[in-house]
Amino acid sequence: MKLCYILIFFVLTIGPFTSVAQEHKLRDGAYRTADDFLNGIPLKISKFKLVWRGDETIKYFGGSRYKLVPENDKGSVKKIFKYGVWGVVYRDTLYLNNLRYSRNKGYNRVVYLGNEFALTVGYVTIDDEIKTGSSFEERESKLASIPYRRGVAFSFSKNKFYLLNDNGMMWLIKDYPDLVNEFNELLKLSYTDNDFEIIKRFQIIKKLDKLMTEGGLTKTSAH
Repeated sequence: MKLCYILIFFVLTIGPFTSVAQEHKLRDGAYRTADDFLNGIPLKISKFKLVWRGDETIKYFGGSRYKLVPENDKGSVKKIFKYGVWGVVYRDTLYLNNLRYSRNKGYNRVVYLGNEFALTVGYVTIDDEIKTGSSFEERESKLASIPYRRGVAFSFSKNKFYLLNDNGMMWLIKDYPDLVNEFNELLKLSYTDNDFEIIKRFQIIKKLDKLMTEGGLTKTSAH
């Protein structure tokens, strides 16, 4: 249920899908790459539906919020949806493949779709973050295989996922002093609610999205 609160609060504070959603009508289907998504070219593959995995399943087993179920349940089709898809649009909503940035299969809903970034709440492990060069002194007591919520940003211009940990945030905003200062102030605060901290980081990335759009550095200027 916590993710629902993130979605509701985030939409109320920074607004719903913008820019890309307005310029590119969301077309239901599975997309092999972000470029295919932007160009509205879904894979010619079996129809599918996304199924909520349930609070209890997520609580005890971790992983992504949604399970993709294809109409054609052949192994080859399942493999494509599992490994060969960047994201899917289902009932006018974009979901990103969790396996593109972690070891946890499934899909998570995008809560912000701007010109440069798509933001989602992913499920990652410490091992996933270590691969990005992150430091985990504060999480040494946790098992590396246990997934936890983390903000995730996909950069269209870089064609890359970024985990919004401290390192990922600093890498994205390093050329924008005002945002660096804002993030440094955020780091001084002590949050008892991880979800609220995710929202604050999302708000900073939304500001970055706007600055990059105004500076002509986004994917839309390249197409």
